[in-house]
Amino acid sequence: MQRGKPFSVRAQVDEREALGYMGYRGQGIDAATRERLTRAKAAVEALSAQALVCEFAIVATQVESAGAMDGALGHAAGSGADVWQHRAIEDFDEDGNPVFAFDAGDATWQRAGETAAKIGVDLEGCTLFLPGRDIARHLAGAQRAVLLAVTLGFPCEMLLKREKALGAAAGVMVDACASALVEGVANEVSRLLEEDARSRGLRTGQRFSPGYGDLPLSVQPKFIAAIGADKALGISVTPANLLIPTKTITAVMGLFPGAAGSGSAAVEPLPAEDRCVGCRREFSCPLREAGTRCWA
Repeated sequence: MQRGKPFSVRAQVDEREALGYMGYRGQGIDAATRERLTRAKAAVEALSAQALVCEFAIVATQVESAGAMDGALGHAAGSGADVWQHRAIEDFDEDGNPVFAFDAGDATWQRAGETAAKIGVDLEGCTLFLPGRDIARHLAGAQRAVLLAVTLGFPCEMLLKREKALGAAAGVMVDACASALVEGVANEVSRLLEEDARSRGLRTGQRFSPGYGDLPLSVQPKFIAAIGADKALGISVTPANLLIPTKTITAVMGLFPGAAGSGSAAVEPLPAEDRCVGCRREFSCPLREAGTRCWA
């Protein structure tokens, strides 16, 4: 697996995950649905998935804003001491600058008249800044960061268009299988990266994608440009910061020293109750709404 150059990845459709995308919650499927699923899986698995990974040293992670402090408000104005004002961080822009809203729940303290420091992760030799407190915490303790993109490409777009034209049921089935496959491709790339890291005396953290936590989708254009995925994989970004081709995933993984690094690279896997954390559908999952889980 060569850094900075596209490579092909083979994976299989996780049938259970594909059914989960279609709203199945563990119930059985009839013979007709089974036949359609088998055909959809075969059509999707015939696609050639492509991946691209680039690796950068982490320059710094900034988890708190400038002037952040615990406890009560500082000295009153006119006392000769610093004046602090209560702000509340609602979000971060694509450059990592806090966007303040006084009714947000995540409070911080900032010295009056000062601009809060950028919150996020700086990468060496990379034009991309990863903004947000969550990604900074996720990469805390990591030495390097891997930026990756995987896609099923435009042949998948053509397949989806053709199947949807044949009928709604066929279109939904193929779309679900394609979603499950691109996740499988991302998992396979993660496995390859883990093997590579282990050979270097490092270990990987979990994938973290734009749109997770407070890492905004607005970083997608700079993310794609930073690793050259626009030219290497033909990936583009819409004005709404959605990726084209649609079955595409971008993500960041930390490389931590030794077997224990801090941040998200804990030795133990996530407890069962935390396995929804970081999922792209964490807050819009029909399975969670029904009181079950895709991994249960």
